[in-house]
Amino acid sequence: MKTTLGIRRHTIRLQTSIGALVVLLVAGLSGLLLYMEYREGRAIAVEYAEARFLQAGLTTRDQLRLVLAPTRQLLQGIAANMETAAPEQGDAPGKHRALLTALAQNPQVSRLVLAGRDDGFILAENLTPGDPTYPDQARFALHSRRIGLLGPLENRQFFDRDGEPLGPPQPSESAWHFQQEDWFRAAVDSGGLVAGNPEPIPDASGLASVVAWPNPSGFHVLAAYITVQDLDDTLAEHRLTPGTLHVLTDSRGTVLASSVGAIPPGTVAAQSTMRPLLAIADILVAPRLPESEVVLDMEGKTWLAWVFPVTTPFSSPVRLAVLTPEDEILEDVLARLQRNIALSVAASLLGLLLAVYVGRAISRPLHRLTREAARLEKLDMAADFLIHSRITEVQRLSTTLRLSATALAGFARYVPGTLVRRIVSGEIKPELGGERREVSLFFSDIEGFTTVSEPMEPEAITQALTEYLSRIGTVLGEGGATIDKYMGDAVMAFWNAPSDQPDHARLACLAALKAEAASKALESEAAARGLPVFPTRFGLHLGEAVIGNIGSADRINYTALGSAVNIASRIEGLNKYFGTSLLISEQLRQAAGTGFVTRPAGLVIVKGTAAPVLVHALMGTEGIDPATDLSPERIAMAKAWQAPFDAYQAGNWDLAVQRIEAYLASHGPDALARTTLDHAIAHRDTPSAHWNGVERMAEK
Repeated sequence: MKTTLGIRRHTIRLQTSIGALVVLLVAGLSGLLLYMEYREGRAIAVEYAEARFLQAGLTTRDQLRLVLAPTRQLLQGIAANMETAAPEQGDAPGKHRALLTALAQNPQVSRLVLAGRDDGFILAENLTPGDPTYPDQARFALHSRRIGLLGPLENRQFFDRDGEPLGPPQPSESAWHFQQEDWFRAAVDSGGLVAGNPEPIPDASGLASVVAWPNPSGFHVLAAYITVQDLDDTLAEHRLTPGTLHVLTDSRGTVLASSVGAIPPGTVAAQSTMRPLLAIADILVAPRLPESEVVLDMEGKTWLAWVFPVTTPFSSPVRLAVLTPEDEILEDVLARLQRNIALSVAASLLGLLLAVYVGRAISRPLHRLTREAARLEKLDMAADFLIHSRITEVQRLSTTLRLSATALAGFARYVPGTLVRRIVSGEIKPELGGERREVSLFFSDIEGFTTVSEPMEPEAITQALTEYLSRIGTVLGEGGATIDKYMGDAVMAFWNAPSDQPDHARLACLAALKAEAASKALESEAAARGLPVFPTRFGLHLGEAVIGNIGSADRINYTALGSAVNIASRIEGLNKYFGTSLLISEQLRQAAGTGFVTRPAGLVIVKGTAAPVLVHALMGTEGIDPATDLSPERIAMAKAWQAPFDAYQAGNWDLAVQRIEAYLASHGPDALARTTLDHAIAHRDTPSAHWNGVERMAEK
């Protein structure tokens, strides 16, 4: 009895000690890992947010360059047209016509001024619609002042949108003296083409730039006023968060435009509505301005700021300042991080409870279980390590280990084989995190799957979908792809991870073509058997993504994340818009090299992005693989598409319609050409003044 009690006491002490030790170790390690995860996660969140911030600023800067850079060439062209339209000094009507024509053809110009040394001028002005001080039909106004023997004679005349006068000139008075402006004197002194410093327009909102027209005996300085509202809209469009502030200033700190619209005139220091700018006022007026990051602490709130020099045709430096509250950038990221931490804590607590239970179940055969666990660690999954014990807990643990071996064998079928081998060899660890690398991304989706599968029985759907995914998956696997996941009827895959594949773009294009061929073969087989067909759309893109183990502490998934993944998914969806079945991005097309036959489909901004992407319909190959090579007729068809597409991109709708109709007549029915023709007709019938060749997608 004593012996039995002694053994029992000894056994109880051992189990209690092991349980307590496990609890302490798990709790300590969990706390440490959670702390490290929080710090690392927050650092990644800040880095990601700052990267988004920088990209938003650079995008805004580039757009501003597009708005401001053509100013010099624009004014030079107007001056040339002026000289051609009204070469004679006294031809005032000719100058009037030239100014009105230039104003009508350049909507970004709000005013054109032709001024001379004698305080005379001709001012052509775009009028604000609905202003009660103007005639109802007035679109333009001409103000002129000439210096006669009895003094200045000034009048004003209104014109409709076609440039026809709305009555005779009427006497008027104004306080304009353009000859006193800095830009006027600079133009006179230089005697040639001069771009003046950007300044607020007198009695209006805008920026002024000047071009000289040498004509010493008459009018000789031409100034164009570029409306600042265009710049305000550009700045507002690229705000990263609701609290983000974009401001354009000159080297003196004068605010020229902002993302919040019109502001009181003056320098940064005078703007009480822009308090965050006060902290970087010195940077804005510095003689030399590198691109720099600034962290500001104001009234208990942290702001992040970037200041960029903007290349313009003006002689004075122009700066773009972008400021945003740090908490707005990190709000969503930190919220997700906190939720993950809460889930990790919950999982750790469950793990602690399980550890207590397991610790209490351990007894003398512990060393045998440890030895067999070591065999399992070596993936000796065929070994029979079932331990027979009279202790129920040990017996159960032994059974669990055996089941774990079975599960590990099944695990190899759920993840890429290459990844499993690298994990087993110790090259990588199955822990959260990933690496940034360039990959070729693949997405496919069955067109109208819900409609097709709705009348089918669940068993029939499962069988048909299994056959479909097996065929597509086999083709992708043979093409070197890593299949990320099956999402119902959709497939996501990528190349160049986890192992390096230098020719991953080429492999991706070939695999996609063969997958498309396999899908069409399945359609033919299904139609012959009287079964529903699964027409499939494919989309591919090349870009950088984070590849690795993503998930929580108790469940991970080897996958790819990043904007490139989203773009690839969106490209797959663009097939519906263009009437195609296989689209690839320009980045992938260039990286794939020669031998692939493509047709440009369109330049689009997919939903959720800001930069346009040129997408191409991938038709096949030329001299690469007999299975995917096209006939000479199909290759000629692809080459002939460039001319209709160029006309479409240029916005020449009549020419585009003519060329596409000729293309269809020559090459027969074609979904891409038919869809593009419909789009061209729609643009022609409802023209837009803002067409730039880019189509913004509002849907996924």
